[in-house]
Amino acid sequence: MTFNAFLVVAYPVYFFVHYILGAGGVVLGGNLAAWREKLKQAGGFDTQYRFFGDDVSTGKRLRSVGRILFTHKLVVYASPRRFQKQGYFKTTLRYFMNFIWVILFNKPFTK
Repeated sequence: MTFNAFLVVAYPVYFFVHYILGAGGVVLGGNLAAWREKLKQAGGFDTQYRFFGDDVSTGKRLRSVGRILFTHKLVVYASPRRFQKQGYFKTTLRYFMNFIWVILFNKPFTK
């Protein structure tokens, strides 16, 4: 999956969650910048999450103390190993389900 293909999915999800559900902002754990004071006000990083959901939880809490901005101009290159090993569809579905579960139930879908 190319970065542009990811954005085709990411922007509609961001719009839906942010503007329709009003449930949180979208932050990507591998590419997140926050003001220290805002992060402190939001309770910092929640260490109960083992892998999935920590960034979604952080985004929800940051949104309660300020704005979340989402841009495609800050690019981070990451390894595609997980996608290649587990498959693009399965990995994307796992990320999506965990995202929704944290938004709705404050816990990840998978362990």
